[in-house]
Amino acid sequence: MNKLDPERCKESICSPGIWHSHQCQNKAKKDGYCGIHHPDAVKARQDKSDKMHDEKHQRSPWMRLQKMSVKLKETEECLARAMLWVYSSPVENENRAILIKQFEELTEKNTNQLP
Repeated sequence: MNKLDPERCKESICSPGIWHSHQCQNKAKKDGYCGIHHPDAVKARQDKSDKMHDEKHQRSPWMRLQKMSVKLKETEECLARAMLWVYSSPVENENRAILIKQFEELTEKNTNQLP
């Protein structure tokens, strides 16, 4: 078994083309680790990577579709409340018929614009 060199980073790494792990060759700077393998540095890089991944995920077509789906559901709920108000509105029959016709035309126009 190889002994660790206390002057070098204590992280065990694998290099390309080598089938076994060996001690990192960088000089130990803090707590026996080099600047690359120190747990604080590893966590900082991982946090940065996670943040970039989350931002990319938020801009993805799938996530945009999910957000549009939520907006569509909210719009449909709002439309249902508006329909309830129009159909149960205590306005005169003639004005009520005009309101219903305008509402149905608007609904049909907006429905035709959906992809």
